Order: sequence, then structure tokens, then C-alpha cells
Amino acid sequence: MNRTDLGTHPFDLATAPAPAGAGRYLARTAASYSNMVGPFGGVTAATAVRAVLDDPRCAAEPVSITVNYAGPIADGPFTIDSRPVRTNRSTQHWMLTLSQDDAVTTTATVVCGARRPTWSDTEIEPPAAPPAESVPVAPPPEFPVWMRNYEMRFVEGGGPIAPEPREQPTSTTTLWVRDLPARPLDFPALTALADV
Repeated sequence: MNRTDLGTHPFDLATAPAPAGAGRYLARTAASYSNMVGPFGGVTAATAVRAVLDDPRCAAEPVSITVNYAGPIADGPFTIDSRPVRTNRSTQHWMLTLSQDDAVTTTATVVCGARRPTWSDTEIEPPAAPPAESVPVAPPPEFPVWMRNYEMRFVEGGGPIAPEPREQPTSTTTLWVRDLPARPLDFPALTALADV
């Protein structure tokens, strides 16, 4: 699979806010990441993360994000206002407001943290799944358009692109997913993938 470099990948172009003053960014929806109403929520969240990472006041790496979709973003430009509300020795807390035509569409909080050597333990186990290469790629649907930007390999369940929609015993869907075309995994991409 061909790999596209950061900066020229369709995802990077769709999530690149332009600086418009201290704590303010201008962004634009991308037709290639459109959903049923407005843009794919994952690309909206990734754009918010990019606004934090691109801000010269950002002092650490993102460790969590909470996004509240207050209303749909219409096709076209929107504004992101961001501000660090508290910076400590190890963490930095950000508040973001995405607005369009003087109406709030999305709010988000991003917590950044300094990575330091410390004791840690991972208690959760990944789901049982065969290697990605052994699972067939699911053909993307015509709609919603954003799904064409990801290679999806379903292990359990089929989500909205199951070949034969049928009642499932659980709501669990397990899949391998990556950007299409492939690109390195970074914080904005991981944010978008978490919403797939």
C-alpha cells in the first residue's frame, strides 16, 4: 500500500486549521470527510486536537479529549477558539469552541500531559483478533463518503457496511482500521480513528 506523507495526505488537508490570531483558528469542512449531516465527527475532533497541537502555548502531548457536538457544522468555513484554562507542572487543560455563523456547533476539552518515566500497568487486554492481513478488506459504501478514507477489516459485526444487514447478538464490532491511503499514526489521526 502506498503511504502518503504528513501534510499532503487528504486527512491532513481536511484537519488543518489556519492561525487567525492568538487562540483563534479558521478551518473548513472537506467534502471527502462528509457524513450524513455535516462532517464526520472524527475529523471534527481531530481538527480540534490539531488546533491545540498547533498552538505555541501547547506544553505537552494530548492524553484525553471530550467532544460535545452541539449542532451540525454546515459545509464551509468555521472558527475554532481555544484557550489553555490551566497549566500545571504535568498537565495542561484546554477549552475549545467551534462556531459557524455566530452559532456554537461543537465544544471540546483537551487535556495534555507531560510523559515522564513512572510506574504503570495496563489492565485491559486487546480483543481477540486474527492478524489484520488475514481479514479481508470490506468494500466501502457509497454513503457516507468519509468511510472511503479508511481501510476497514471487520473481525466481528459489520457496522453500517455489513454485506447482509441482520440482527446481531451484541452491539460489539471488532475491526482493524487504518487511514486510506496509509499515513503515520499521530494524535489527530488517533482521535479520528476513535470515532470510526
